[in-house]
Amino acid sequence: MKRYLRLGLFLACILVSGSLSAQNAIIKGQIVDGDDAGLPGATSMLMNSADSVLVSFVLSGEGGAFEFKKVLKGAYYVQITFGEYDMIRVPVKVEDGKDVI
Repeated sequence: MKRYLRLGLFLACILVSGSLSAQNAIIKGQIVDGDDAGLPGATSMLMNSADSVLVSFVLSGEGGAFEFKKVLKGAYYVQITFGEYDMIRVPVKVEDGKDVI
């Protein structure tokens, strides 16, 4: 009986660690203007492409850099807005084996 319990716990640990590693994708980028100057304070929103539900949002930091952490596998788009500039949407797909996008 103890052998089956240990085997079950071992298999559960493997399954959990595998599913946790798939949840650690990072989407990052940099928002720049036409002169390649970074735009700090731009709003970056990660949205589900199927239904446009907001998953997360961040403001770009120095140099226009932004980052979304712990993104689950799936299809998204990053929507970026900044002042009087036009809004832009960039499709992003998070797949197994891609840790940083």
